[in-house]
Amino acid sequence: MTALSVLRYDPSAAVPHLSPERLGLAREALLGARDEVRSDVELWNSGDPVPTEKQPLDAGFVELPRRLLDEGDDGLVAGIESVAADLRAELDRFVVLGIGGSYMGARALFEAHRHRWHNELPRAARGGVPRSR
Repeated sequence: MTALSVLRYDPSAAVPHLSPERLGLAREALLGARDEVRSDVELWNSGDPVPTEKQPLDAGFVELPRRLLDEGDDGLVAGIESVAADLRAELDRFVVLGIGGSYMGARALFEAHRHRWHNELPRAARGGVPRSR
């Protein structure tokens, strides 16, 4: 299954809030955007020259998660896991710098995957995972 095979328009959440005319305009715009993304992904994957009006072509993000996971031991995800293992062995604390959204994603992942009191636990109880600040 590719990302393109699951892209579809579902207006159910918007229907109660839009007049039939506005719903038709929204549907038309969303279907047009979907078709453009599909076309951009096909162009991205073809390796053909990108027309000036499409520069920079940023369609690679659509299939990037699948590609990263499909690369196995030679992929970016494996490299990140390797660096993380090295850092985990060397560090006891790490600091994430960012404001607003640039920090919130990292914080949400950390809090979702770690014990509520992770930073207060001794290193052995943290499984060697550094504290986060």
